[in-house]
Formats: sequence, C-alpha cells, structure tokens
Amino acid sequence: MSTQKGNDMPTFPPLATPAIGAELSAALADMKPTPTRRPHRELAAFLLLSLPFVAVLVGGTGLRSDLAGLALPSLILVAAAWTASFLGCAYLAFVPPGNQVTPNARRIVQAFVTSLLALVAIGFLIKLDAGGRSVSYEPSVHEVLAHAGGCAMLGLMAGVVPGLIVLALTRRFVPVGRASMGLSLGAAGGALAGVFLLFHCPVAEPFHLAMVHTSGIASAALVVALAGWLLLRER
Repeated sequence: MSTQKGNDMPTFPPLATPAIGAELSAALADMKPTPTRRPHRELAAFLLLSLPFVAVLVGGTGLRSDLAGLALPSLILVAAAWTASFLGCAYLAFVPPGNQVTPNARRIVQAFVTSLLALVAIGFLIKLDAGGRSVSYEPSVHEVLAHAGGCAMLGLMAGVVPGLIVLALTRRFVPVGRASMGLSLGAAGGALAGVFLLFHCPVAEPFHLAMVHTSGIASAALVVALAGWLLLRER
C-alpha cells in the first residue's frame, strides 16, 4: 500500500480474480436458455388433440339416430356456432393480448358470457327436428329432468377433461394465482362437448338443446376455473 503526495487516500494494488474451476466452467458451457411459452404453438397442439377427442367420444357412444333426417343448413349453422365458441375461448386461454404475457381475465369472462348466451339463444331459435325419428316430449319439469341427466353428465365430463390436462401440462408456464385461464379452457371444453352432443343426442326439444347442452359450458368452465385456482395459487 502506498500514498500519493498531496493525497491522503491510500492506493491499493489491483486484486487478482481467481480462475474459474474446470467443473464450474464446464457447467456454465452446458447451460441453455430456459424455454419460454409459445402461445400459438400451444393453441395449435390443444386444437389438434381436441378434435380427435371428439371423434373418439362420438365413435364410442354412437351418432344420433336421426342425423340423416335433420335439415343440413340448420345442422351446419349450429355446429359452426359451437365450434366458433370453442375456438374463441381456446384462443383467449392461450394467446394473451399484445404486449402482455398473461391471459386477459376481462376478455375471457366477456367471451364466456357471450358464448353462453348466444348458444342458449340458438338452442331455442334453430330447430333440429327430424320428425318421428327425433326424441320429442312436452317440456314439463319432470320430462326435462328425466332427459337431462345423461347429456349434462356427458357434457361436463367431456368439457372438463381437456382443460384439466392442459392445466397440468402448462402449470409452470401459467401465472401464479390465475383462474382466468381455467375459466376459458373450461368454456372451450364445454363448447367442444356441445359439438359432441350435437352429433350424439337425438332430443329435439328446444329447452333441452338450449339449457341442458349449454350447461356443459357453464359447469366445465367453473370446474376448470376452480382447478386452475387450486393448481396455480401461490404457495
């Protein structure tokens, strides 16, 4: 140590930096960047897995017996509405708005409510009836409940499964404490279940189509949203 003339501050010689050990050097050389989310790729994978899922459900349970007698334009329109709801909710679940990294809860809730109301209206307004080949009944409370159980349970199960699988696989990429992705995934799964029920259930009663089939969207959305909150909450 030395002092410069006219300066009371001591000066020190530069410190020598120790060399990095061979093991640490090799570990640093092997390090790779952590993979980040690729929302559009995840969305494409979800869609590619969901469509065969519907095909398996329809193949396992069978097509509706009155399918050939339904008006084709009405069938296409209803199928398009359910499919659009599925695609929209799935898109919002995976792809955040520009300059954001998390799903937008407000947009998801709006899409969920809009899809639900639109599909209820379609169920009441668009007739899917093949005459005597379809199942019809008087819409009393007893009859509605008697015909609701099977479709409600199938819709719930078919709607919940895809969302739960995605939440489990993407858990470490999803923001902690967010149930919005679960809500949107559940709604997408419920809409997917609606596509399945459209080609499986021969009931033509409007209340059944409007309320029972759409119950899959609401119930699946709430179940998967709760699962998302439980899986992704802060610990």
